[in-house]
Amino acid sequence: MQILKERGLTVKLAKCQVGVSKVIYLGHTLSSEGVSPKAGLVQVIRNTPVPANKDQLRVFLDLAEYYVKFIPNYAEKTVAMRALMKRSARFVWSEECGAEFELVKRDVENVPEII
Repeated sequence: MQILKERGLTVKLAKCQVGVSKVIYLGHTLSSEGVSPKAGLVQVIRNTPVPANKDQLRVFLDLAEYYVKFIPNYAEKTVAMRALMKRSARFVWSEECGAEFELVKRDVENVPEII
């Protein structure tokens, strides 16, 4: 707290957590060991049903992109799904989209506890 004060920063003590081993912040779990996705949001991604329209696909892609740093080669793994998001594209869910969808879900689910 002294260092914060010296640097001219103020904190609201009611919102502070002192002496904890990990903190959940902006959808991530932070600890001395590293950063990992928040378990609850990983569960949401895991339980997302196959999108039936562009709006549902947009929600899934936005949520998955939040954890893009944990998904190697994300752009290559979502080519077919992102193609469906183009304004001129008709929404036709293909086997390729299904494979990408499951791959992204699996990648998010298999992120190590701490990175």
